Amino acid sequence: MSDIVQTIFDSRGFGDVVVTRTDDRCSAQFRKADSPVVTIERVGARTRSSVLIGTRDARCLAARVNDRPMKVLPGSGRVLKRSYRVVAEIDDRVLTLEPKSVEESRFLNGRPGEIEQSFCTFTLLGDGSVYVEWKAPTATEVRGHIVEPRQPTEEDVLIGFALVAAFGIGSLSVTSLVIEFVGAFG
Repeated sequence: MSDIVQTIFDSRGFGDVVVTRTDDRCSAQFRKADSPVVTIERVGARTRSSVLIGTRDARCLAARVNDRPMKVLPGSGRVLKRSYRVVAEIDDRVLTLEPKSVEESRFLNGRPGEIEQSFCTFTLLGDGSVYVEWKAPTATEVRGHIVEPRQPTEEDVLIGFALVAAFGIGSLSVTSLVIEFVGAFG
C-alpha cells in the first residue's frame, strides 16, 4: 500500500483545498463537510515516472466528481509545450490545464484553440508549494449587449487542483530537453 500524502492549499477566494495523493490516486475537496470531491485515479501500471499520477494514457485513467464520471485527456507530454495540456470533460463543460512556462500553467474554461477564458494561473514556487492567482472576469460588449464571463464553480476549482495534483505544473524547458538529448549520447 502506498503512502497517503495530504496537503492543504489556499485557493485564494474559495476556501482551503485539501489534496490527498497516493501513488495511483489523487483527490481534491474543500475543507468543509458538504464539499464536492474530485478524484483522478490510475487504473493500471505506472508507465511514466515523470508524471505524478504515473501515466499520460487516458485509457489508464478513471476520474469523477462525486459519483459523476469525468473524462481526462492528457497530452503526450513529450517535446512541445502544448503536449503537456490536460483536458477535463464533465457534463457539458470542458476545462483545460495548459502550461505557460516551466513553472506555470493556466487553467482555462474551454478547449485549447476554441473560445476560452482563463480562470487562473497555477505557479510552482521554489519551496514546492503552489500559488494560484485567479483572473478578474471582464465583461465585454458584443453587438450592444454586455456579456458576462462564466465564473468558476466550486467543482471547477477542485478540478483544477486535482489536475495539478495528478499531472503537475508547467512543461519541460528547451534547456532541459537539450541536456536530456545530449545526455543520451554521453
